[in-house]
Amino acid sequence: MGRMLLFLVLGIGALFSFASLNINYSNSRLVNTTIEKYENIQANNVAAGGIEKAISELNIDTTWSGISNLQIAHGTLTVSVSNTTSSYPGGPDMHLTGMRLITSIGVVNNQTVTIQSVLQLASPQTVPPFLDYAIASGSDLELEGSINIRDDYNASWNANVHSNGKLETSGNAYSVRGFGTYSDKLESHQVNFVPNVNLNSDPVTAKIPPITIPTFNPTDYIGIATSITNGDLTINGSTTLGTKSHPAIYYVNGNINFRGSTNGYGIFIATGNINFNGNVTVNTQYPNGSNLGFYAAGNIQSSGNISLTGQMYASGNIQASGNFTLIGSMTARRNIELSGNPTIRYRPANAALTNQFWPSATNSRPVSVSYYE
Repeated sequence: MGRMLLFLVLGIGALFSFASLNINYSNSRLVNTTIEKYENIQANNVAAGGIEKAISELNIDTTWSGISNLQIAHGTLTVSVSNTTSSYPGGPDMHLTGMRLITSIGVVNNQTVTIQSVLQLASPQTVPPFLDYAIASGSDLELEGSINIRDDYNASWNANVHSNGKLETSGNAYSVRGFGTYSDKLESHQVNFVPNVNLNSDPVTAKIPPITIPTFNPTDYIGIATSITNGDLTINGSTTLGTKSHPAIYYVNGNINFRGSTNGYGIFIATGNINFNGNVTVNTQYPNGSNLGFYAAGNIQSSGNISLTGQMYASGNIQASGNFTLIGSMTARRNIELSGNPTIRYRPANAALTNQFWPSATNSRPVSVSYYE
């Protein structure tokens, strides 16, 4: 009897030991599975972040080629970029352009997740048509005095001028290296319009329908400003601005008075007028377009020894007199009056300084057209 009881106790103990071992094994397996799932989720997040990084980097530089073993979130990220003509990874040639195949690999401990995505690059930014002129006026355009309107040392550019109203010049002391167009009437000596490029031997002056010059509401752009001033702002001395990809954007609830110099890329927005007085010099960095944008809800006025590089827009009038040199272009919704000895060296407007206000690209940053995990 005692021996049977002993066997029974030993058997029950063995059962409990086996059950306990099984429970510990199950718990251990559950913990390991949970850890693996967590690490897999982390690896997936790292790989997904690689796609977002590719979008951000390609938005700045379309030649970006990827990264290798970047330490991130207790794991590593590797992103490779290659050209493709298809809309999905491994797809057939669809003769597409501006496409990039992104392979993003996230690794956390023993978990590896690969995500592939095909991105469509941002459409090339272009400037709106009303900024394609050296000078464009929504009303009358008057050229008085010894005025030189020409290209900025690029004979492939025509320094065209346009008036939605009357185009008027005084005397023969003006020179325009481009076409002159108007929508009302012409009071000018046409012989001084000499385009650089006139392949079809078109008339150098012509009456055309009015061009559209949009309205400009400065308060719409407070949100993108890097500097906000309530009241008038005076620019004295030397001011360093931003870069082409990240221009400085000044919003001024008042007038802007320039009396100094600047360098870099920037946009100046005024709810009032923009005035250039005294000795003003603005340096340039971008050889194929403007590096400064001046946008006024009021007027733009210039007097003194002014030399600047930029694109101008005024909801009101633009007036310039004295020794005024503009390397860029100017547009006014109302009248433009130039007198004295002004020189306009036409340089195309820079889309990097206009797309925030008058967007032209169909997509402003790379977009994912396919995504596979």
